[in-house]
Amino acid sequence: AAMGALHQENSFEDDVCTVLAANGWFYEVGDAQQYDRARALFPPDHPYSWITIGSQEDLTAATLDDVKGFFSRWYGPNNATLAIGGDVDFAKAKALVETYFGSLPPGPEVNEPTPRPAHLAESKRIVLEDKVKLPQLELVWPAVEEGHADEAALDLLAAVLSSSKSSVLDKALTIDQELARSVSAQCETLELAGTFRIVIQANPGTTLDELETKTLALLEQLDAKGVDPAALARAKTVYEARFVRRLETVGMRTNLLAMHNCFQGDPAYYKEAMKRRLAVTPADVQRVLREYVLHRPSL
Repeated sequence: AAMGALHQENSFEDDVCTVLAANGWFYEVGDAQQYDRARALFPPDHPYSWITIGSQEDLTAATLDDVKGFFSRWYGPNNATLAIGGDVDFAKAKALVETYFGSLPPGPEVNEPTPRPAHLAESKRIVLEDKVKLPQLELVWPAVEEGHADEAALDLLAAVLSSSKSSVLDKALTIDQELARSVSAQCETLELAGTFRIVIQANPGTTLDELETKTLALLEQLDAKGVDPAALARAKTVYEARFVRRLETVGMRTNLLAMHNCFQGDPAYYKEAMKRRLAVTPADVQRVLREYVLHRPSL
């Protein structure tokens, strides 16, 4: 028994070293960047105020008992989803699942967490320096959590701004004036909170201040003119096409079913999610632009 315990400790220490080594670049560069963003958006007691993988200090301070306790608390069959995809015999697959997992006792009860949206009282600026060829501007606004009624309209706002060369930001910044090398916009939603993010890589000779001023002016113009119904229709087509392409493999389709079963309790929730996005109107897009982005504090 003593030899077994010693083996477990040694194996655990080896695992910690492996994680630290495998994520060396992340801890040297990405860790600081991720933490800066997270701390700026969320209060210290918010689960999103630190990164999932943990800091170097977290990993080196963890004990085997810590890991066992975490596993026992959260890794139970009542807090897990098993999805099987492919050319399988349903009855045989179900029997195998019962054989291997049926005897596992449920873990402690896991309640659905209450959303905790991010909030910025005022705009903040973070400057991150690294050895890069071109500077990059990121504008981040607090938004909504996954499943919120405004998630679909925010997704389509992102698509109207940047999903093709004819989109608002792409056309103005990469074609008409060639101020930027690349542009992206995205509504990122998680279980507790979400963000709306615009990322722009500057062309040589363009400052980030110029890009920010121009981008905010383009958002103002979009609000003043309103969302073009034809542009929104194109954005919906692009969104739907990208969704379908992501599901070309059995693995991706299986993951989608598992995710929706886990978070929405319905493996087929993707149908409802797409239905909501296809129902978004120009007025919906303009409303969320005003409510979450235009003249709102950002990071």
